Amino acid sequence: AVASDASLDAGAVVEALEQLVAKSLVQADTLGAPRYRLLDTMRAYARSKLAESAEAPAAARRHAVFFRTFLEQTRAERTQATSPRDGDRRLERASLLGNVRAALDWCFAETGDRALGVQLAAAAAALFIEVSLLDECRRWTERALGAIDASQRGTRFEMELRAGLGHSLMLTSRNSEEAGAALERGLEIATALDDRFNQVRLLNRLHLYYRRIGEIRRTLDAAQRMERVAAEIGDPVGRAAAHMLLG
Repeated sequence: AVASDASLDAGAVVEALEQLVAKSLVQADTLGAPRYRLLDTMRAYARSKLAESAEAPAAARRHAVFFRTFLEQTRAERTQATSPRDGDRRLERASLLGNVRAALDWCFAETGDRALGVQLAAAAAALFIEVSLLDECRRWTERALGAIDASQRGTRFEMELRAGLGHSLMLTSRNSEEAGAALERGLEIATALDDRFNQVRLLNRLHLYYRRIGEIRRTLDAAQRMERVAAEIGDPVGRAAAHMLLG
């Protein structure tokens, strides 16, 4: 997905990769999903050759698009019933942090693609929260929201960014008003999009926020709405969480 282009199809890339592994120029780890890496000296050489070819920006864009798509795909999986492979998928996502960071760095660099960076940061927010990198989640969601354009406002990208920012701020910045505003804006977008899975998720976070700031009267409404929406989409985990909050 990253190396192929109009002049080099996917089959040729796979063949070249196999040859590089056979010559020990690429290291292969075939335990589980196959992974490939370069030793530091070979990586530095390959990077310099890529820069000389003037193909680096196109390759970096394909790299960022691939990881945006991968994270969006695993996000879709999290909206479905829990599967026995959830633990494996979490480990797989966590192992890709270096790639995600590199892609974000390129997107928000002067010569990068800010619109793609907004989408990637939105997709990565859940990953940073999943691995408890809350400061990093806050930093990237703030940066992406600062770069968001009119066409992306009110979309699922803004919703994911607001949800990630509100959650990370709440747990790192003493329940600030900014955290509450981000979560409420995320819920507003999820409601407008009729995205009921994310309504449940955001109501759960808002319940925690209201409880932490002492707005106890608002917690019951949030829990009741969460129970109703979770029942509508047949989400047993969401309903169980709502019942706990109602109790």
